[in-house]
Amino acid sequence: MGKSLKSILSNFDGIKSVEFEDAEIDKDDGGIFPASITMQFTPDETGFHAMESIIWALGDMARAGGNVRHHPPPP
Repeated sequence: MGKSLKSILSNFDGIKSVEFEDAEIDKDDGGIFPASITMQFTPDETGFHAMESIIWALGDMARAGGNVRHHPPPP
């Protein structure tokens, strides 16, 4: 799934780069480290709107019960 999602996000106008970190099992704790996606946006209006749209979508996913967190960059 990661490769197809990466190609979709990479084709968004305003997104400069997309990097994935796969989920891993914590051998000491027995828990699972979450997978993460890091995106860099273009420093223009298009990049801002791309970031805003993705943050809105993540918020909707969290309100629907998904275990989703996002950390937008500071202004």
